Amino acid sequence: MNTQVSPSSTPVAFTFAADGPDWQGGINYFQALFQALHADETKSVHPIVFLGSQADTAKYGFPDNVQIRRTRVLDRMSLPWLLNKLSSAVIGRPLLTSGLLQREGIKVLSHSAPTGLRGVRTAAWIPDFQHLHLPQFFQKDELRKRDTLFRATIAHSDRVIVSSTSARRDLLAFSPEHADKARVLRFAAIPPSVDLDRRLNLAQAYGLTGRFFYLPNQTWAHKNHVTAIEALARLPDMPDVSIVCSGSLKDHRNPHHLERLRATIDRYGLADRFRMLGMVPYSHIAELMLQAVAVINPSLFEGWSTTVEESKALGVPLILSDIPVHREQCEGVPARFFAPLDVEALAQAMRDALSAEAPTDEAARTRLKLALEFHVERMQQFSRSYVAIVQELASQP
Repeated sequence: MNTQVSPSSTPVAFTFAADGPDWQGGINYFQALFQALHADETKSVHPIVFLGSQADTAKYGFPDNVQIRRTRVLDRMSLPWLLNKLSSAVIGRPLLTSGLLQREGIKVLSHSAPTGLRGVRTAAWIPDFQHLHLPQFFQKDELRKRDTLFRATIAHSDRVIVSSTSARRDLLAFSPEHADKARVLRFAAIPPSVDLDRRLNLAQAYGLTGRFFYLPNQTWAHKNHVTAIEALARLPDMPDVSIVCSGSLKDHRNPHHLERLRATIDRYGLADRFRMLGMVPYSHIAELMLQAVAVINPSLFEGWSTTVEESKALGVPLILSDIPVHREQCEGVPARFFAPLDVEALAQAMRDALSAEAPTDEAARTRLKLALEFHVERMQQFSRSYVAIVQELASQP
């Protein structure tokens, strides 16, 4: 990458040991963060990403402000990885990681578990405290592990980044003695690229005809697809109306969840009206949003919803479960809310959206233009908030 680094910028390290399609949400998050920093005229933060030696850098799609460093220390079960783990266990510090960071002059390690390294400040990242609110979706052993991990992370990190004030309240309740470490960093998705003069033919691409609602959430149990299925079943007089879903079809905590959803779809005779597309190209997500009657997010819990952020960037109508973080994300943004398990309330919200007058082409263009302008402001705030966290850490002795 052709990266120009400002002499006054602060180098910040990110270490990515996670990989594979199940981490797409994490990749999207960091793409947005790095893009926001790239657009920051001050260039106050210089991101340096450490990846395993065999990682496919192309899939990350990071902007040119990011420097990539490959290392076998992040190759699971390699000799350097094992030695690093051994040193952490024996002396409490990952020595090989220490060497990597020292060579780059790193003083801040971001979105990372604490390392105990001298001279390196750590900003941990806890996206959400879902297990405190929905323990029924976790095994007892997993609940204990998350509690232990979160307590250690909070106790030994210099700062803890959370994605919402809702998550900050959870952190304060979970670990009140470390309230001073919490910093809210509200995520803003990369503004989608769309062209209203060149629309994707959804009938050709996905066989979609008629009016539809779009539900772009991974098929995890807490995403609450079942309420959307049952709400659609309450609209038998609208056979041309469907719900279209995209996102991963796997739930590692509930391996039979997809099977149960499909059984519910079949029971209501909705196989042609509740469509599950699986993963779709990112560019198609914006098109599906823009051509939908509205975007639905029925989730029982969110840390900070990418679905909502992408919808806001396009100015599309929203129908959302009435949970605290959705209210927080939609301050000043019109949205229809329903109690997460209230099937009839969701069905009524869908009826209301269907009865609303469709905007003219000119009104749609104006709505999109204004939404993107507001979203650029949110991206700038995303960058400013993050830079403030880094500068606070970098200034500490």
